[in-house]
Amino acid sequence: MNVLLTRLRTRQPPEGWSAALPAVSYIAEHGLTLTAPVTFLIGENGSGKSTIMEAIADVCGINSAGGKAGTRYASTGPATPLGEITDAELTTAGLRLLHGPRTKRRAFFFRAETLFNLGQNVSGRLGFWEEDLTEQSHGEGFLTVLERMVSGAGLYLMDEP
Repeated sequence: MNVLLTRLRTRQPPEGWSAALPAVSYIAEHGLTLTAPVTFLIGENGSGKSTIMEAIADVCGINSAGGKAGTRYASTGPATPLGEITDAELTTAGLRLLHGPRTKRRAFFFRAETLFNLGQNVSGRLGFWEEDLTEQSHGEGFLTVLERMVSGAGLYLMDEP
């Protein structure tokens, strides 16, 4: 298992409400070096974990509302405020998996709060899953997405799955 993302840093101090979040202010001041193939962000509610996950998704070309790298969704909008000022250093393998040919990209942002909307928009589409998540229990829907979208080497962001 390779490290794909090695460092996060901001180009300028964040502004607005996210600047006060402990995790965001730490990254703005020190950056964040990632040395392991799997990283867990832990902390109290409201400490900035989800805000950082959204910024990582933005800089890696993944919809910050959840979804697959390189795919345009109806909900795809501008980057989050932190995503607009954050840079990610990627390894060669990370660049290949995130920015290579669309059919070979392996990155997915799994968000509990947007899973249902994502399921309504992509169920049955090529490259996603055949099952209709609206006809499954919440837990079955999670398993369907995990089985189909999280396999092999890739960047998988999971926010409170």
